[in-house]
Amino acid sequence: MGLCLSAAALLAAVGGLTGLNPAHPVRPCVEALAGQGGGGYRTPDADITVSRTLVPLSVRCDFSGGTRVELVPAWVNPLLALSLVGAAGCVAGFVRAASAAPRGAPGGGHPAY
Repeated sequence: MGLCLSAAALLAAVGGLTGLNPAHPVRPCVEALAGQGGGGYRTPDADITVSRTLVPLSVRCDFSGGTRVELVPAWVNPLLALSLVGAAGCVAGFVRAASAAPRGAPGGGHPAY
């Protein structure tokens, strides 16, 4: 369970911190667009809208010309979902094992008597 929760926390951090640049909030958008072959896009910051969502993890840049760029890698959300499902499965297995464990003899006495 710890491994699944650790993986979920790591993936949430990767997705949540993607594109975070407080000094220049639109710089990651422009760099991502250039990486996709968008060329040397020069624009005032007001021409780019950055929107973030937690479910699913998303940091999307909307440019004035209608171009959209997603900064969170495509593999983050599926792996985050799998790690949370894995953690839930571990908890369910633990609860089931704990409830099925023998509790001793009836009457609370020592089982040998």
